[in-house]
Amino acid sequence: MAQGARRPARHARQASRFATLVGRGEKPDQQHGPVRKAPDEATVSYIKRTFCKQLNATGSSADAADDVDSKPLEELLPPLTSSNEIDVQLYALIAVVLNLFVQSWYNKITPDQDFVANVVQIIAHCTRGLEQRLRNVDMEHLVFEELPGLLAEHIDAVRIASRGVQHSNPGRTNRILYHNLRPHPALSPVPNSPEQLADQQENESAWCQMVVNRALSLLLPQEEHQNPCLQVLVSEILSEMIFHNGVCGKACEGWLIWEGITKVIYTIRPDLVPSPPDADQPQGHRLAQFGLLSEKGETTDPSSQQPEYSRLERLSTTFWTLMQSAWLVWLVLRSWVVALMHASSSPARSGRQREAKMEGLPSHDIVGDEAGWSSPDLHHLSSDSRKVPILGMMVWTCLSTITRLQERMPWLTGMLSLMQWLLLVGPGQLCCTDSRLDRLLSTTLHAHALSPSHLAPALHAARAALFPSNALGAPRSPPDATEAAAIRRECARAIVGVVPPVVRKVYFATSDVEAMCAEVEGELELLFADAWVNKGLVVDVVEVVFGRLFPENLE
Repeated sequence: MAQGARRPARHARQASRFATLVGRGEKPDQQHGPVRKAPDEATVSYIKRTFCKQLNATGSSADAADDVDSKPLEELLPPLTSSNEIDVQLYALIAVVLNLFVQSWYNKITPDQDFVANVVQIIAHCTRGLEQRLRNVDMEHLVFEELPGLLAEHIDAVRIASRGVQHSNPGRTNRILYHNLRPHPALSPVPNSPEQLADQQENESAWCQMVVNRALSLLLPQEEHQNPCLQVLVSEILSEMIFHNGVCGKACEGWLIWEGITKVIYTIRPDLVPSPPDADQPQGHRLAQFGLLSEKGETTDPSSQQPEYSRLERLSTTFWTLMQSAWLVWLVLRSWVVALMHASSSPARSGRQREAKMEGLPSHDIVGDEAGWSSPDLHHLSSDSRKVPILGMMVWTCLSTITRLQERMPWLTGMLSLMQWLLLVGPGQLCCTDSRLDRLLSTTLHAHALSPSHLAPALHAARAALFPSNALGAPRSPPDATEAAAIRRECARAIVGVVPPVVRKVYFATSDVEAMCAEVEGELELLFADAWVNKGLVVDVVEVVFGRLFPENLE
């Protein structure tokens, strides 16, 4: 079978930790590190049924089936990445796509399974090449410097266009002003009529096709360039289904963005999920049902008639509160001291990129002036690697732009900017590039925000959302204006709810939660209501990521 070909040596995986422990006669729980969970058996079986049909056809049915079931997945299929967990989720996603959109019509033409094997080989070659290129991308600079900079510029352009429509250009639409500020060929012409919409969709489709073809020309093996059928099939799947219809289509809808923000907040804070309608009954009515509410609206619970605390009890409560606060401050300071001591032994940020270069192709990261600095004063802060300090990255400017901190609290913005300047260029340069604090922040970001362990659960969640039970979910009709407004309102309430009460009271300068929600809802409508405007941010992000992965196309 084509999938069973011997994989290249540089992609060979190490033996699993559990197998190593068993060979030594040790138990997993005797080790300090965590034990990885076995992949979902149902998912693995589904992958084998989809991609290993040719093995069953080469021998007797019973023997071949037993042989396929007994072998692990990594011995039957070529590796997609260097992680078995990610491979399982990627193969499951590819299996669903091939079953629903390719084999449904291909099996009606011929029962030959070599076609699927060749497609898998092409995808495996592309994913391995993509992973190798990802190792040479400065993800820290991309995620916390370049992409937040794009988001901040996009938000500024949307707000400027909105103010221009309201004040000086009543005859021009928000789209025209935004396009003048941030033009892009894929968004031209501005779709204000059906004819312009058709032309814009054609330009967008051509742009998606161009991006995919340039990527495939660098990822596909040389022999596959002579196979136009497979190349066209893979490029059509990627350009039309994923980029044009998915990334530049449904993913840009405002209601989907609001819904995604709400789900992320509910995942982080499950206590903010609204209660069922039966549980929303006022507390007074629930007390009245059990006869615990008097005529004046006061409860007859005996516990409410407790006498006031004596002075000694109040002093005791105050004392223990102060002790708890002092203990908390001590724990925080101790954690910081220990972290700083360990940060001195952490590798330099420039060393991480050198280690990545030793593992594969030379790095093509564009840094310095070509990547864009958050401030001209930061040029001399970097070492020869031209890395931006963590505290000087655009992610902080992006957060200030999203929250309108400069408009709402200029005093706070000025204070934070002064503190940033003192930490970066002040006495001691405590947070300059590769300083102890800078290494600590970088190590923390790599351990939590940029950890590859988050990719497999994210792929599993995406597959479960797009293809529940490994099948195409019921088509969801786009919500009407009333339903979209309800989704936007729920998103605003989730955002307000996740902010601590003391902070939101100072930020909004009011105690009225409904007024806070109305203000956040208006901001959400301004920024994300127009899918065409959202598409401007998406195409910019795709081009930046594409340029970092395939720097040959920038030359």
